[in-house]
Amino acid sequence: MTKPAVTFAFALALAVTAAASAATPSPSPSPKPTPNPYRTLKFGTATLAAGATGNIELVDGWVAVRRDGRGWHACVSFKNHDSRTASSVLFEFPLMDRNGEVLEKLRFDRRGTFSTGVDIRGWSSLESWQSGSNRGYDENCDGKSLGMAAFSLLQARLATYRVVRVDYSDGTSWTAPGTP
Repeated sequence: MTKPAVTFAFALALAVTAAASAATPSPSPSPKPTPNPYRTLKFGTATLAAGATGNIELVDGWVAVRRDGRGWHACVSFKNHDSRTASSVLFEFPLMDRNGEVLEKLRFDRRGTFSTGVDIRGWSSLESWQSGSNRGYDENCDGKSLGMAAFSLLQARLATYRVVRVDYSDGTSWTAPGTP
């Protein structure tokens, strides 16, 4: 092979390699999604005899805690089955570890006008709360941010609920048995 032929072959190989490199862009790093700062706790009734307590039925709900233990958020949907209009419902959310031991009790005092048989709706999940905007749903949620991690929030795996007290617009009230 002559020197001009070798030079031509080498130049041709370089041109083909350059064209292939230009046609196939180098992969750019894909952004990693930001992890959700909250984790949802398994939520359910404490017993098989779930139902209306103090004539208030919890229809749906959830509790989430910050992964760093520095806060919590809870939402409920409920219905008043009493013939009286309720003006306040005090919910309690016991948080439990993997063994079912109660670590902490969160409280949410929902005030408003709760007529008989009307669904009072809150956000149905952590995801819907984080992506939505609905003042009515927000009123059925509560939460707290803390300056320091709480061990109870870091260890919590399960959450249940109980209705502690119901105040009615006629001035009467119902308090759960065993409540101080």
